[in-house]
Amino acid sequence: MKFIILARGYTKPEYFYHLSETPKCLITIKGDKTILDYQYEVISQYNLPITMVIGYKGEELMAYCKKKHYNINFVWDETFREEYSNMRLVRDNLEVFKGSAVTIFSDTIFRKPMIDHLLDSPEDILKTYNLHKYTSEGMEAMVDIVVNNLHLEGFNTPMFHLIADKYPDLKLRRTFPQLWQFDVDNMDELNEIRRNFK
Repeated sequence: MKFIILARGYTKPEYFYHLSETPKCLITIKGDKTILDYQYEVISQYNLPITMVIGYKGEELMAYCKKKHYNINFVWDETFREEYSNMRLVRDNLEVFKGSAVTIFSDTIFRKPMIDHLLDSPEDILKTYNLHKYTSEGMEAMVDIVVNNLHLEGFNTPMFHLIADKYPDLKLRRTFPQLWQFDVDNMDELNEIRRNFK
């Protein structure tokens, strides 16, 4: 098992113009702590290999990790400005994704219980918000779907249906506990957050 942080892309200027020059995982939250700091603080507790797929501002990310003494391996993806799905990324970097892993979107904040949930889950493939867990068997199934040139984006519903149909013995599940990302305890608190951001 390993962790893979997907940090190859860049913030689209038309959506977040003021952040377009900053890698999303280096945006600071609540003071001086970046999203990457929050991520590394959690996943480094498991003593598992960590790989970051980089592209946009890759040198900046590497320098930041070196400064923080983060034990992370880096893989360059030169196609970061192209329309490029996560599953094509898997197909073109099979050695990186080979085996069992938890993949993490670089702009997602989470707590340790979420990772515990993924690692302890009996599913071969489990999606929970922007965190994905797969075993070796699940990875082989997804790669098989992708190399057959089916146009699919990430771990969306068509992907799950195709895998379920073609590999009936695989255990896969899809959940979306978004409240974990915001670390809220109830809907009233979530609604308050939404009101403040309007």
